[in-house]
Amino acid sequence: MDEVLLLTSLAVLILLAGLCSIVFNKLKLPPLIGYLVAGIIVANFWDLNAEGESVVGILSDMGLVMLMFCIGLEINLKKIKKQGLFAIEVAAVQLPLMVFGGFLAGMLLGFNTLQCITLGAIISGSSTAVVMAVLKSQGKLDKEHIEMLVLITIMEDIGQVI
Repeated sequence: MDEVLLLTSLAVLILLAGLCSIVFNKLKLPPLIGYLVAGIIVANFWDLNAEGESVVGILSDMGLVMLMFCIGLEINLKKIKKQGLFAIEVAAVQLPLMVFGGFLAGMLLGFNTLQCITLGAIISGSSTAVVMAVLKSQGKLDKEHIEMLVLITIMEDIGQVI
């Protein structure tokens, strides 16, 4: 991939994400919603480069790596030993409930079985991470709650892989 195209795309995405987060912050909404809107705009209006690679795909891979890095910064191994069982129990209850809820929502929307299961899996994996990001941006969580939510999110990720 052409480095100039990648850096230009990254700059456009960062500027658009910043602009959207400012707009949504002025509307008293979490900046995370602005980031999601920026991603939706870029994903729907950005073309493939000359080699046929998706710029959006490369940017999303970079974003995923950054997300995992940020989550890794929040991990405290001593807390995992102390509170790991509780996080496993929460993930074991939350994952099937969210998959089932997404399945039911998909059925109500008229999706086929595979689409319903996929919707449930998407909802189950993102719910805690999104709630954590929103509550953290609003300053409603203290350090201990953030650590517990990160631990639960990690257990959910492991559960989804399984």
